[in-house]
Amino acid sequence: MAENNTTSCSSDMPAIVDKLGTEEQQKGLVEFMRHCSTPMTIAVQGDWGTGKTSMMQLLKNQLDDINGSTLWFPTWQFAVLGEQDRLLMDLLMFICSKFEKKIEEIEKKYEENKIEIPKEEKDNIDKIKVIKNKV
Repeated sequence: MAENNTTSCSSDMPAIVDKLGTEEQQKGLVEFMRHCSTPMTIAVQGDWGTGKTSMMQLLKNQLDDINGSTLWFPTWQFAVLGEQDRLLMDLLMFICSKFEKKIEEIEKKYEENKIEIPKEEKDNIDKIKVIKNKV
């Protein structure tokens, strides 16, 4: 009788389809985020290889499909490289750069339509610019 000596391995790349059976958790989390009235930060924690990045990527795709706003910042790289002390500063810079891009779009939209930016929105834009300059 011939032996079947097959070996298989899995990629360490995030999945683009749910192979870990997290669909129900994803649906619940997306529904919660869609109806949450306040901004939030979500962390998915687990051991290496348990599907954290895959789940977050699948969630991001679903949120992007419903006009959600997501930021993708890979904090694990700081731990691996032993640069935890840079994490907060780089995270702030990353967030500011994303807001800066959005601010440019908003300002351009108002400028093209020759409409003045409402005071509350202008104040928020100014606050973000001040934070960016301090970081």
